[in-house]
Amino acid sequence: MQNAFLRWLSGTPPHLVGAWWDEAAVCLVHVDHSDVLPRVTCSYEPVVSVVPSLEPYQNSGLKNALRVALERLGLRPVRLALGVPSAEVFTKTTSVPLGLNDKELAQLCLVEAVVNLPIPPEEVCADFLCEVAPDGETQAPVKIAFCRREIVDELILTAEDAGVSLAIVDRNIQAIHDATLWLTQAGEFSEGGYPFAILVETEPISLIVALNELDLVSYVISNGDIDLTEQIGLCVRRSGVAANGLVRIVVLQNPDSAPVDIADMKAQGVEFSHLDPLGRLELPRDIPVSAFMTALGMGLRHNP
Repeated sequence: MQNAFLRWLSGTPPHLVGAWWDEAAVCLVHVDHSDVLPRVTCSYEPVVSVVPSLEPYQNSGLKNALRVALERLGLRPVRLALGVPSAEVFTKTTSVPLGLNDKELAQLCLVEAVVNLPIPPEEVCADFLCEVAPDGETQAPVKIAFCRREIVDELILTAEDAGVSLAIVDRNIQAIHDATLWLTQAGEFSEGGYPFAILVETEPISLIVALNELDLVSYVISNGDIDLTEQIGLCVRRSGVAANGLVRIVVLQNPDSAPVDIADMKAQGVEFSHLDPLGRLELPRDIPVSAFMTALGMGLRHNP
């Protein structure tokens, strides 16, 4: 308590650490912006469970892995920004009159929860992001995100049991998108760079289609009889984009997975590039790329 009080007096803010965890492992990433070049450190710890749990967030092995990962990271105090599976977060975009304050927007979230979700609004956590209205418009677009309160409560308890607080929760696909742009430093994605796709070399392969900065959809691609290029085209069309409408595809290379060959997409006029995040940052290559990119993207958030 005394140390916390002294930190408060000195004005030392807690470190924001990006996180991803599931029943298999915990991945933490801290991005240090104090130098001219940002420095990325990562702590990855497998989960060892004595008694398997149907709910990963109630798993004692997960909590122990989080404690160990925090100790290895060597930062205190810490606040976590956690990426969660996108299926656990429901998003909706709507328009509101200009000039609404935060209290009125929060009330809007409540109304949208009643209209769109099959559960009572008191069982939902909601957040919103009000965007800038186009010139001459009287309505501003607002993006709303919902997550079941019981999930958020479990996440908070898991973090508290490890001695840290949970500051931010967001979709893993948003974090992967943000980390991809940060690593490539691709200014072409800002205005004319959408829509583009991110192909993650996992098992099974996952595809994220980014329509813009916040409108993201993800698909799982099976290793069945259908050709990979054909499956990508089907997923892209399901997202509302023509197969040849993508600006490019970024392939996130996973050290433990076989390389993905999408050269046929180039014949359709779609550019593609390969990105090896762990190799670029000179980090251990035994970390699953999806877990690392989620934690990295969350670690790039601003400390609230």
